[in-house]
Amino acid sequence: MKLIRIGICFLLLVGACTPKQNPHDSAKAESLNPLISSKNDADTDEVFEQLADIVEEHPEKFIHHPDSFYNNIPNNPKTSYQQELYVYVLSNMGYQLREHADILQSIRYYEKALQATKIYTLTDVDIDNDIIMPLANLYIRIDDNKKAISLLEQAISTVKTAKKLSSFINNLANAYVYDNNPKKAKSVILNTLQSDVPLKPLLYNTLTSIYWSEDKLDSCKLYNQKALAEFEQMTLTGDSILWYTNALSMAGRLSSSKQPIEASLELLENTFPQHKFREKAKLQLELATIYYARNDSDRALSNYKNVLTYFSDTNKYQLDYTYTQALGKIGDCYAKLNKIDSAIAYYQWAIENDYRTQQLIVSKENQLKNNIWHKNLIESIMALCEVKLKKEPNNQAVQETMLWCIELGKARMLITEINRSEKWDSQNQQLQQAIRIIRTSYQDLGGLEDNNQRERLEKRIKNLLLEFQLSENYFEKISSPSLRYEFMEKLRKQGADYYSYFMHQDSSVTILGLLNKKTTYKKLHDKNFITTIEEFKKSYFGDTPNAYNLSPSNYQTAARKIAQYLLPDIARAKANIFLSLDGVFHGLPFDALWDSDFLLKKHNFSYLNSFLLFDILPNNKVLSTPISILHRSEYQEPLPSLHFVKEEVKNIADKFLSRIINPERQHDSVLSEEFSSLNVIHIAAHAILEGDKDPYIYLKNRVSTNQLSYYEMNTPLVFLSACNTGTGKPLPSEGTESIHRVFLSRGVPSVISTYWFANDEMMLSLTASFYEQLYHIGFPMEALGEAKRFFLATASDKQANPWYWANINYAGVNNEIGLKKSSNLFLYSSILAISLIILLFFWRIRSKF
Repeated sequence: MKLIRIGICFLLLVGACTPKQNPHDSAKAESLNPLISSKNDADTDEVFEQLADIVEEHPEKFIHHPDSFYNNIPNNPKTSYQQELYVYVLSNMGYQLREHADILQSIRYYEKALQATKIYTLTDVDIDNDIIMPLANLYIRIDDNKKAISLLEQAISTVKTAKKLSSFINNLANAYVYDNNPKKAKSVILNTLQSDVPLKPLLYNTLTSIYWSEDKLDSCKLYNQKALAEFEQMTLTGDSILWYTNALSMAGRLSSSKQPIEASLELLENTFPQHKFREKAKLQLELATIYYARNDSDRALSNYKNVLTYFSDTNKYQLDYTYTQALGKIGDCYAKLNKIDSAIAYYQWAIENDYRTQQLIVSKENQLKNNIWHKNLIESIMALCEVKLKKEPNNQAVQETMLWCIELGKARMLITEINRSEKWDSQNQQLQQAIRIIRTSYQDLGGLEDNNQRERLEKRIKNLLLEFQLSENYFEKISSPSLRYEFMEKLRKQGADYYSYFMHQDSSVTILGLLNKKTTYKKLHDKNFITTIEEFKKSYFGDTPNAYNLSPSNYQTAARKIAQYLLPDIARAKANIFLSLDGVFHGLPFDALWDSDFLLKKHNFSYLNSFLLFDILPNNKVLSTPISILHRSEYQEPLPSLHFVKEEVKNIADKFLSRIINPERQHDSVLSEEFSSLNVIHIAAHAILEGDKDPYIYLKNRVSTNQLSYYEMNTPLVFLSACNTGTGKPLPSEGTESIHRVFLSRGVPSVISTYWFANDEMMLSLTASFYEQLYHIGFPMEALGEAKRFFLATASDKQANPWYWANINYAGVNNEIGLKKSSNLFLYSSILAISLIILLFFWRIRSKF
């Protein structure tokens, strides 16, 4: 299947391509400056009319600083006329910003317009055509296709005219195509074409794109010819010109001919000299691709660079995939021309731009799809960097570039989730209520067994999520990552060492380290190594501890070999080691690997999804914090009761200031209060993984990862004292879909979880020891290491089996946490001290006689 991302089809949508008509009929003022001298004039019709004139006629007055212009818009329109003008100004700002290729700002203002239509009752605003359709189009452009599909599917149910229905069907089909569901896209288009419908050439264009995505060239040519035949019978104006250039460029693509594409580009330039920059950029991209396919790298390079000229020249980064594609292809051209340094520079630029663009996506499925595509960019730059390193093995700059690009490719969905959730916590009361409704709906879903009821509730949750995503204002502030030198400088200041892993498509592995502030590089070419890791995990860290017990020496030999492969120069590494994992390395207990002893004896390990989390997760010092203990020990069959939990709770509460949350108190409001506090959270209960279902913690009720995702969390540490809380379904470049991951996604800076079955006795011992060590040390990464070392110091040969202790792992940035001793302990200590004083007093009296 051809890559849809290459720009297969234009999303040329009815009602989304031409400016809307201004709803007021007053004559245009000769001077278009907004005469807003004070807020006292804010409610006048004249102010709204002047602002409407500017957004329609003079976009140059705001496209470079839309927020400053927005601040002059009265935000409390009173009459229906003012409300219509208010929505008109916002939506037309969205339109003009899109026409000037500012996708992020365009989305923001269309969303503002959509929210305004939900507040005001407007009869003269075509919400479907003027707002919903272009907004859905923009979501598709940023690859947030699930969101676009939800929006369009909702809107279609209210569409009244045949023409509007055809245009919405067309948009929906495009969204399906971009969402890698050509079958569904084809179905909706073919069903629509069975009747005599308007906009047939537009539907033919989309059908052509669908068959192109399926690599069915005969059907593609058939419907392309039908589209062109329809256009020959039309007078081309406005949108139909765009549709025609789409059909014409597809004809060029099918014949590998540049003439139709050049003709399309010339037509757009002549018809829309100051607009349609992105459409022109996509045509220029296709023209360059034809030259590239002909191995004419010089011409291809020139045309790919021309793509960049259609975007703002004031910003190095543009939140647009066409821009990213052009950067990547420029890198390809330089690579073919053997200009390695230039190729590396453009690949890095493309990776950085793609990282920023993907932060716009909120749909999980689309994030994961993009992660897979993004890995191809990383493969390209890695290959060239390896060429450089063969000539200059110790080139630190090249190694830093590789480390930086690898880390930009990991955990991008996780980082988006953290950034989004930070903004949820500061939302208004209405959105906070929406979060609670979504959360409790997920809770209700967890208790339903009837499939029909589950389907109804799942549909309701889907609609709730869409409404929430449209209202959450995530796009108000998109955080950019550090620059490469800032990233490296921050790592060097941590006082730790680092290893990062990248699994190539051919199963080879790149390992990049930062040891004693200098980078290291190693490439593992053994294609069987991944299988070795999988077998090692399965043998020694499966359902039983038997494999190690049969032959500890065999384990040591295997563990030493893996350590030599994965941790080069470990002998000179610092005590604290942060690991950025990839693929099969998630779930491997590195502290149980072997040198002359378990690596745990000398090192503490933190497992991260990406080193970028040092910039994202909070690292605030929290002192004298209590421990909130959420627990459940009694269960009904088939789940066994957890008898050790009561003792675990008592051990913690007797020594440290604690809040014990018994099952009867574990209501949503109580959980919300505890998670949002600065207390350490300790959870002792069953954790359940059931096939494709979302993992959940079984407290009073089932608390799924979806439900957990909608709690505000300010806790500095979560300790998940349950089985398999660190394991789950693998996610591309994101680790695993585990319970532990959801706490990281809510911005929790330290999470302790388990990789496999938790032995009751060992868990009890290690948990108690961890909190004692945390009290004295203050840092969870070292505290867990010390607790394990203390355990091994007194463990029997059988207990030294890593199956018992290596399942507990730490993920996070090692933030400082201060615990407070229990008030009961202080009381007992005081009583003991007083008793000793009294005994001493009587002993002295007795000694005198």
